[in-house]
Amino acid sequence: TALPRMEERRTDHAMPAGKERVLRVIMGPQDDAFTQKGIDTFLGQPYNVTNDFDRMGCRLDGAVIEHKVDGNIISDGMVTGAIQVPTSGLPIIMLAERQTVGGYTKIATVITADLPVIGQCRPGDVIRFQSVPVSQAHQLWREMLLARHISPPFTPRPLCLVLCAVTALPSTEKSMRPPSRWSPSNRKRCVSCIPSI
Repeated sequence: TALPRMEERRTDHAMPAGKERVLRVIMGPQDDAFTQKGIDTFLGQPYNVTNDFDRMGCRLDGAVIEHKVDGNIISDGMVTGAIQVPTSGLPIIMLAERQTVGGYTKIATVITADLPVIGQCRPGDVIRFQSVPVSQAHQLWREMLLARHISPPFTPRPLCLVLCAVTALPSTEKSMRPPSRWSPSNRKRCVSCIPSI
């Protein structure tokens, strides 16, 4: 059954000009797959939010971002805010219900503090990207948490904190106890310690 007045709901006319918003990003992880011209285009040109926008992602339209070769890579992990650029050269911002892995180059990632800005966008809005260092992204994240009355940690915790604690427990205890036995000596066992953002 069709919904009532479906003909009136369709829009074939051009979208009205929307608000301009700036999204701060951390460059990478595959920014080396783009030419300098491509990176300059990404950071210097405006992009329009298209109608292809849902909880999975936000497809943008605008200047084509130039790759060195093409936009295909071996699939790797995908985080919320990752900006994929397929071979077409048009960016897609991955959102809450994105796939967990992806096979297109990711030029940058929107910082956590600016993710709510994407949720407020609508088709026709203009987005510009601004590169920021990781230290500034951390500071903006802390400020966002404080504004929401959430106490942030004073320093970023290593991602392996839980893994190190669990691997240090005897095998019989791993499934029975939470990882509460972390100590500097246990932490030395982890070879994949990376800071969380």
